[in-house]
Amino acid sequence: SILSGDDARLLVIVGPCSVHDVGAAKEYANQLQSLRDQFSEELEIVMRPPERFRPTRKAHQAALVVEHASPDEVDTYHQRLYEAVWVEERDIEDPLVLCDLAADLAVPHELIERVATEDELLPAVRSSMERAHAWGATGTPSWVIDNKLMVPGLQDDEFFDRVIQRLESIRNAEGDAD
Repeated sequence: SILSGDDARLLVIVGPCSVHDVGAAKEYANQLQSLRDQFSEELEIVMRPPERFRPTRKAHQAALVVEHASPDEVDTYHQRLYEAVWVEERDIEDPLVLCDLAADLAVPHELIERVATEDELLPAVRSSMERAHAWGATGTPSWVIDNKLMVPGLQDDEFFDRVIQRLESIRNAEGDAD
């Protein structure tokens, strides 16, 4: 009914990037249930974990290559990685897929293939992950919006725009009620 427009609530699809710890996934689902209850009038929160785990270490290395070799094209490459995973369901651990995503960029595809195949930048990726863990990040980032809603995982900009607009309208309605 939300997709057809009969229900005015915002549909929020969230999930862990992978389920490799069933206990943690159940705990996460319980936390989401609390949010579902709290925001049930405004949001329909649905947990949808991916059907398979998608490792990303080689993709991170390829992105580092693009970032350093052609900084102006890094956003384009990141968008292509996002679409490859979430839209096309391509294997971004495959060096040839990573090269294909950069085929028309000013980065030698041989460099991306070599770095990804040989894991040349894996120490840099691991260092970045260690820093993120030290800051409390355990994987894909999460965002807390207006101290009311936590949005985990990778989401596109339009998704955040819709959530923020919806929360602003809720806040305005609450202000009018006072």
